[in-house]
Amino acid sequence: MMLAWTSLLLLIACTWYSEAATTMMPMMTTHHDRYESESFSFQFDGVTGMLAVRSLNKCYIWQITSTEHQQIHTDDGLRNVEIRVLKEIENAYFTVVPKAILHPSIVGACTRLANHYYLVH
Repeated sequence: MMLAWTSLLLLIACTWYSEAATTMMPMMTTHHDRYESESFSFQFDGVTGMLAVRSLNKCYIWQITSTEHQQIHTDDGLRNVEIRVLKEIENAYFTVVPKAILHPSIVGACTRLANHYYLVH
């Protein structure tokens, strides 16, 4: 009988110890950030030799260098111009221009979604 009580106490002690030694996972809370999105569309206009960069309803019109113009029709050339523009766009100076004074081909490069036009300098 004593052996049965000892075994029972040992079993209870082991069970209690294993539960006490178990690391409990903290309560998981789900944090949802707001949806963020940004989109730029690049279109080289071969007629004017300028680059139209559209973001939502805004079209930024960039002058490209003669070297960039020579390389614009390659994947690397276009990508290099896109990277340069993305680095400069936040701090760029620009002039608001009315659609009526723009060449029709640059308006087409900006797409019909654009209704604000900016000439970047």
